[in-house]
Amino acid sequence: MLHIWAYIKTQLHEEVLDRWSFAAEDIRQITSLIENRRAFNVKTMTCAAYALDHRFCGSQLPADEWTDVSDLLVKMSVDEGVDRRSVVNGIMQFRSRSGVVYGRTFNWEAALTDCCIRNPRAWWQSVASTSPLSKVAVILLLMPATSAMVERRNKAYTLQKTKSRNRLTCKREATISTVAYNLKIQRKFACRSDTSPTTSRHALHPSSRHPCPGPNSVLR
Repeated sequence: MLHIWAYIKTQLHEEVLDRWSFAAEDIRQITSLIENRRAFNVKTMTCAAYALDHRFCGSQLPADEWTDVSDLLVKMSVDEGVDRRSVVNGIMQFRSRSGVVYGRTFNWEAALTDCCIRNPRAWWQSVASTSPLSKVAVILLLMPATSAMVERRNKAYTLQKTKSRNRLTCKREATISTVAYNLKIQRKFACRSDTSPTTSRHALHPSSRHPCPGPNSVLR
């Protein structure tokens, strides 16, 4: 995410905007809006996950944000039962690529493999598992980058727990929401997989014997 903001800043830099013949007041407003949006979008937790992602290693973090990230990593590690001094030492070794774990060339070569690039947690759970930062790194890299997943889940709950079904228990509601979501995915793939002319013609005619599954139908 920080790489995206760095790219936006380079594309909408003051010199670039001036070259595009923007007025001085417009340039100030644009740069101010970008900084305000970045401050709203990028939090210390986000920076910490970015810093421990071996693909980036916090390359776009300024010094003041690195200080905030280090404080957060120490606090989270202590809460997880890790010794404070070993965490501080681990942060310094990670940033300088020194020590038993981060000073080995093989470990950084492993970071470039397809497995570790697709799943950054794999690097911390394998070659860097002995590091005092590994526990916190796995927790941070498991967090979703946006709240879209949570919003979808809340919407699914709202569709199931209505005013007439307000006595559903949390466990039953979660089960019903999961079933409804899986049925929705099955219907979507069933409609996409029906590519034959006969099936497509039936799907377009409600009077056909084998229509495409509707919103209230149940796949068998």
